[in-house]
Amino acid sequence: PSSLCVKDTNYFVFLKGKNRPLRFTIHAWIEPLLLFLCGKKQGNDEDDLMPKTEERNELQLLNNVNCYFGRSRMTALMGTSGAGKSTLLDVVAGYKTGGRIEGNVMLDGCQNDKIVWKRVSAYAEQMDILNPYLSTLETLRFTAACRLPQSVDRQAIIDKVVKMM
Repeated sequence: PSSLCVKDTNYFVFLKGKNRPLRFTIHAWIEPLLLFLCGKKQGNDEDDLMPKTEERNELQLLNNVNCYFGRSRMTALMGTSGAGKSTLLDVVAGYKTGGRIEGNVMLDGCQNDKIVWKRVSAYAEQMDILNPYLSTLETLRFTAACRLPQSVDRQAIIDKVVKMM
């Protein structure tokens, strides 16, 4: 593929009872104290805590995200802590199984097909574990041995990756 396009992508996680984020719990017992100290009356609506959808049981983590990744182009995904960088990559890679995803992820302008996506992509998660005692080339050889079938010329693929780097 020559391009990856993410269009109008939203990601929601469900909020139910004990599964609510920690901020809801902490806010519930700190808010009355803060309001008392400020001399304000306590509200009993959670609308100001975090952005939620109309159903009031979902938290929106990605809001109308659009981006384009061109072939053979390095792209820097930058933002502050908690901005949603890892969440976006997890959604695009298909690693998010909980919650609700809206929008389009397209390869060369065509809707993403999971079988094609698995064949043409690889994703190193944020917490990926690499052996610090292996060189880059040794790591590529190890990964090729783990992921590629024996019928494939692994060395040719490793050489191609090294050339691209």
